Amino acid sequence: MSTHRHDAPVARLEASSSSWLLPRVTTVIDEITNQLKENQTTLLATNENLTKLSDQRENFTKQIQVLEDNWKKFNVSRAQWAIDSYCPKDKGRTCSACQAGFLEKQMSCYLFINSEAPSEPKTWEEARENCRGRGADLVVVHNEDEKKILNDYSARYPVPNGYWIGLKVEGGTWKWIDGTDLTDTSWIGSPAEGHCAVSLMNRTWASVRCDQKRTRVCTHKALSL
Repeated sequence: MSTHRHDAPVARLEASSSSWLLPRVTTVIDEITNQLKENQTTLLATNENLTKLSDQRENFTKQIQVLEDNWKKFNVSRAQWAIDSYCPKDKGRTCSACQAGFLEKQMSCYLFINSEAPSEPKTWEEARENCRGRGADLVVVHNEDEKKILNDYSARYPVPNGYWIGLKVEGGTWKWIDGTDLTDTSWIGSPAEGHCAVSLMNRTWASVRCDQKRTRVCTHKALSL
């Protein structure tokens, strides 16, 4: 009788503990399960992103390889162009300080484009791009000697409307394409926005709108042979 009286409270205590602990354990298990599911989702998304990044890296690597191959081909092509321009086949690969067709004068090479079809005259911007495509640029003049060379050639190879040169109005100032200002303002009239300079056959310069069509003088430094 005494033993049963002691067992009853213990049984009630165990039953009470079980009824309190079981829901807590279930809740913890659910929380852990949900966290594991979230972690799994995150890992799957991370793995998918890594796969995409790997694919992108592979694509970028291929693009870089293509660019490198094209650059090598370009360098080879440009090297061949330089050889053909300065050391033409028709002259037995004898090299000159200037490209074929350019005139050498005082360590500079000049190309007066004066014999093209009527459709070939260009705006100032187009003329400059044309010169650049020849490995040159519009002519720049910084002293009287260079000005005399330009004026003499303009008179020797006359065109009705003159040659574009590398002088343009920017910010109300005559500026050369190398970024320097025109130092002798007596060489041409007052600057007007939207105007560029042409060298005329009467050995003078004129200010005209840059969108007009003219031919051009291209120049580059002569090679030291």
